Parts: sequence; C-alpha cells; structure tokens
Amino acid sequence: MPLPRYHTQAEAHALIAQAGGLTELVTKGLAGMLSETESPQLGDIGVIRLSANDVGAIFCDGGIAALRTEPHGTIYLKPATILKAWVV
Repeated sequence: MPLPRYHTQAEAHALIAQAGGLTELVTKGLAGMLSETESPQLGDIGVIRLSANDVGAIFCDGGIAALRTEPHGTIYLKPATILKAWVV
C-alpha cells in the first residue's frame, strides 16, 4: 500500500476516517514492512490512546512515549493504553 498523501489537517482526518481509525490506517500502511510487538522498546513506533484521541508515538526508554502536539511541540509521557506497536 502506498503511503497516503495529504496537504491539510482536514485531509489527514478524512484519510484516518476512511481507514476506520488511526490504528487501522497505520496497520495497513506498515503491512509487510514492520513486525508488531506487545513490548515496544526504544525507537519502536506505535499508536497510543491519549484521552479520547489515538495518536502516533515513538517509544523511548522506560515505557515513555514521545509524540508531537500542536501547538506545544514534542511531549513525553507514559501511555496508559498502547493500541498497537511495531518494531523498527
């Protein structure tokens, strides 16, 4: 599956909705490229639940995840819910 292309936040949200959610979109996009993991390690990627939103994250040491937010930039937190993760 080619990586989806978008130019605006609205287009990105439409792609996510068409796929059935962010986890589904990323799962389809990574099919055959990366292996899933139940225990993400430093540098692995995933989708986590943050309040009512699913967001992409990069995993750091100690179960911490880094994610980009607007307008605050990168934040680091220990996610309560990891929806799916992949080994990089």
